[in-house]
Amino acid sequence: MTASNEFYCVAEVYCDVLFDIAVEQQAVEAVKSDMDELDRFIFSEGSFVDVMTSPYFPAEHKSSLIKKLFDGKFNDLTISFLQTAAKHNRFGALYHMIKRFNKLYKTMIGYKEIWITVSHALDQNEIASVKSSLASAFNTDKIGVEFDVKPDIIGGTIIRYEGKMLDNSIRNRLQCAVNTVISHGRNSGKQI
Repeated sequence: MTASNEFYCVAEVYCDVLFDIAVEQQAVEAVKSDMDELDRFIFSEGSFVDVMTSPYFPAEHKSSLIKKLFDGKFNDLTISFLQTAAKHNRFGALYHMIKRFNKLYKTMIGYKEIWITVSHALDQNEIASVKSSLASAFNTDKIGVEFDVKPDIIGGTIIRYEGKMLDNSIRNRLQCAVNTVISHGRNSGKQI
């Protein structure tokens, strides 16, 4: 298992438990706010994660540092979560933990994440039009759209949502047409 896969698995286990407890304690919004602040903090203080993952600092030192930095600023549940992660040397997965918690939060509030692959970059008006159409189709304004530009699809779009994919690219349509022609050629006994 690669380090990235291991971090993802650790993040999934830790954050699923954190999220469940936050729901039980009615602290989801507070913990979400803490996670957002923590994300900003580790971005601005790059050495924080280095210290927290260092084998040269004992777990007690790391726990004390978490308390000094976040006591009074973060929810007690978030602080306990961070201390547990530090105690078990899981801070290497912190970025993935924040990402996982945000994903669980978005799912809870009904946020829709959609990925669209296009053949060329869209201008701001086209992006706004796509977002508006999707918001109308899903009957919600809680939509996030990520665009990926891949000229090799020739035209059209590939849309991914909740593990499903709709490939309406010209490349896919051409491939289907070629397969149909080849299939009909074999079935009719005629060569193409």
